[in-house]
Amino acid sequence: MMIKIIKKTIILSSLCSLFTVPAILANNNKLESLTPSTNIIEEPLTFDDTQPKRLKITVNIYSPEDIQVKEGEIIKKGDIISDRTLLRKNLENQLRSTKLALNNIKSSKVLEPIRPIPTPPIQNLPPANFAQEEAQVETAELEYVQAQRAYALALENDPFISIKAKVNHQQTEVEEAIKEVQKQGQKTASIAMINNLPTEVIEHEKYKLGQKQSELSKQQANFDLTQAELKQVQENRIIELQNLQDKVNSARAKLELANAKLRKAKSDRSLLEYNHSINTTVRIEEANQAQIAYNRQQQEYQQQVRDKEYKVTQLTDNISNLEDKLSSIAVVKSPYSGQIKKIKYENQTDNTIKVEITLVPDNEK
Repeated sequence: MMIKIIKKTIILSSLCSLFTVPAILANNNKLESLTPSTNIIEEPLTFDDTQPKRLKITVNIYSPEDIQVKEGEIIKKGDIISDRTLLRKNLENQLRSTKLALNNIKSSKVLEPIRPIPTPPIQNLPPANFAQEEAQVETAELEYVQAQRAYALALENDPFISIKAKVNHQQTEVEEAIKEVQKQGQKTASIAMINNLPTEVIEHEKYKLGQKQSELSKQQANFDLTQAELKQVQENRIIELQNLQDKVNSARAKLELANAKLRKAKSDRSLLEYNHSINTTVRIEEANQAQIAYNRQQQEYQQQVRDKEYKVTQLTDNISNLEDKLSSIAVVKSPYSGQIKKIKYENQTDNTIKVEITLVPDNEK
């Protein structure tokens, strides 16, 4: 049994050394200060025990989220107790962003400037010709005269004569039908007041009243329909006259535009002839400026290539450093299977939180 106790002490000593977290980076003081420390304290063993009854693990963390277990939780040997989740996520986000930036830089293209095209010789001007502009003026004049004539003819015609007569006739019929309904209604009411009058007489008068009311409804419907037709004719008349007036205005504007184009064509020709006399000198100057611009763009292109190579090298080094930092983050794992009895937050120093975790190992014999 004493041999078992000695073996237990040796095993626990080895476990304690396994759970002391090293510095994340030897040359990074900030990451070294963020490395959690772990202490494992075992309670004395009895002669019948093969492992401690209670194990206290002390870790230094910087966020409660770093603790990966809960009180009462059953864990297995090798399960994670504490992990620098926040720091790991920050480093992973930095690594992801840096890799994305590197891919963007690598995929970006630096376009080499195109050499300037040789300057072609200046050709002589063709003879002056305004036939097209003059033909447009003649066509516009004809369209303007035709539009004015169509508008004048439309004003002389009156499309409302027949429809107005129809409206007046139907209005008279409606008024007569109203009088008939009123007359029959009064007659029916008077007969209904006579005592001992046969029912058939009253029903007959009511039937006649219904017929006259039906006839009135029919006459009123025809009158309303004819009025709607009159309104539609009036609206169509307004639209027709407006369209004709628009055509007159459009034809006038087209004629004015055609005359303006003819004047501009003559003015442009005069300016073209003037500019042609000095274009030779300007063409030579443009060629010189194009060559100067090409030389400047070539220098900028070479500088952009150097900048891209520098950025690729810098980002590659950053990725390597971040990967080293990620690989150095310590993870505290359980040396035994068992139950988390208690999680105690003891104190905080600056950004470091000291936590004591009590593990009750399973009794395995």
